[in-house]
Amino acid sequence: MVTYVPQTADEKILRLFATYPYLTGEQITRLLYSNGSARYVSAKLKALTEEKFLHRLARETINYPYVYCLGIRGTRFLQQQGSDIPPLHPSEHTRHAPLFLRHTLAVNDFLIAASKLPSTSSDITVAEIKHDLTLKRTQKSVVPDGWIDFRIGERIQVCVWLEMDMGTMDQNPFRRKIASIVAFSREDYRRMFGTPSLTIAIATPAGEQRRTNILNWIQKELTDMRMEQASDMFRVLCIPEQEVCPEQLFMAPMCSRPFDTTLLPLIER
Repeated sequence: MVTYVPQTADEKILRLFATYPYLTGEQITRLLYSNGSARYVSAKLKALTEEKFLHRLARETINYPYVYCLGIRGTRFLQQQGSDIPPLHPSEHTRHAPLFLRHTLAVNDFLIAASKLPSTSSDITVAEIKHDLTLKRTQKSVVPDGWIDFRIGERIQVCVWLEMDMGTMDQNPFRRKIASIVAFSREDYRRMFGTPSLTIAIATPAGEQRRTNILNWIQKELTDMRMEQASDMFRVLCIPEQEVCPEQLFMAPMCSRPFDTTLLPLIER
């Protein structure tokens, strides 16, 4: 029996899963290849799945994209390469709730857009990207859905804490979540992330009314906490469900701030 050995292109795909625990073929194509490479990527994913370097999850419906995560051999391979990957328990990945996958893939899209921003804004670099599913392995208190460390030029740091709102959380638990984030930002954030830079981006694909509700709930919670001054940390924005231009997402004035009607970008030069 011939043992399959990952080639350079395979390694690039496998290493993506150290940052993004679950990915679709389209997302992998966006991260590594040109738009016309879908068939090539599909063939690579098929081979890696057959050799148990990757595992393909059952689809919600026939119209839903296949989602991949590391398989037994892929986990072992990355661990041998020095990646901090937890042991794989295949039973954990047999099936996931549809909302979990939709939320995870929406977080992916936001983080992927962040990773692509330097290709159109040459003065911006991305120092680090963290996904909540990896943050949860080391951080047990308040965990963002994603965290991005942008650098503008040589001196300016802009760190974005992502909360991806799918429109399913009611007012009371949402307000409790805001209170816990504000408390974390005052006491533990700098120690955990090594920086005081913090912009809390609450992104929702659930429409304008949801964005309005989110702003109202944040304002009520900050008022009750007597923490209105914390409003400057927050940016609330609607995002499309399909791929969005990185420059538009991060540089265009499409974010609202509590207690303010001025539209702002996520990253201000």
